[in-house]
Order: sequence, then structure tokens, then C-alpha cells
Amino acid sequence: SFNSNKSTYIRLTGGSNAPIVYDDDYEFVIGKPIEIVKGEDIVILANGPMVANSMSAINILKDKNIYPSLVNVHTLKPMDESEVINKIADSKIIFTVEEHSIHGGLFSSISEILCKNGIFKKIIPLCIPDDYISSGNYNFMIKNLKLDPQSIAERIINEANNRWL
Repeated sequence: SFNSNKSTYIRLTGGSNAPIVYDDDYEFVIGKPIEIVKGEDIVILANGPMVANSMSAINILKDKNIYPSLVNVHTLKPMDESEVINKIADSKIIFTVEEHSIHGGLFSSISEILCKNGIFKKIIPLCIPDDYISSGNYNFMIKNLKLDPQSIAERIINEANNRWL
């Protein structure tokens, strides 16, 4: 963002205790999603702290023989649509996981890409509902909104056990 001549917004959540999600360095490119885990049938598209929560959920899912892919969609705008399409190509179901409203965030962006390109796949948002919600500290809110690893895994297990897979 420092070298950009365009308006830039960077959101940093949490403090210095944020979990590490990359074992190795990588080339960060604005707009280009990064596949962290290669799986089968299910893809989780996450951003921010929900990448780490999704990684923890994947570890829970391994015990159930469910192996989703995980993609870090670190940039909402601009977003490389062809990269998104490439990352979801082999999936039967897509989950978006974000600590944001269902409107105007990752779910909305991915849904627009799918519709615009005539791609018809089941997409399930795990996010903040369009409703009045209680308040509390960060960990309470994540648990209450079912964005913690266990809740993410349970939702994926429920979908994996139905007709979509």
C-alpha cells in the first residue's frame, strides 16, 4: 500500500499473538488468493483471523475423513476473478468464512464472481448475520457467532453428510 498510487485500506485485526498460518514465505500479490491447503470436494475461502480458525477446523475435520481446501482471500478489492475461479474449480461446495457482515464482504464478492461467470455451486456463508447481535469481547463474539474452529468444523460436517457431496 505504501507504493500504491491508489486509495488503500488495510485492516489489521488482533495483536501480536495472531496465529501463524504460513510455514514459509510467499510472494504477496494484491488481489491474488493463496491456497494454503489442497483438499478435495470442499473449499473454504477465508480472510483475516478466520484463516487460522479455518486451519484449526481442517485439523478437526481430518478425524472425520473430510479434507477441504483452504484459500486465503486476503484482498477483497481488487480480487483476481480468474484465480478465484481456478481455486474453486474442483469443489462441490464452497464455504466463505469471515468476521464480517453477510453483506458487502467475502461472501458477497465470491457470489458475484460465481453469478457473473455462470458458475453454479453451493456456497455457504459463515459470517456475521444481518441481525442485531449481542456484544462482548472478541473471543466471546467469535464463539457466539459460531466462527470458532469447532463450530466451523461442525457446519462443514453437517453439509458433508447431506446430499451435496
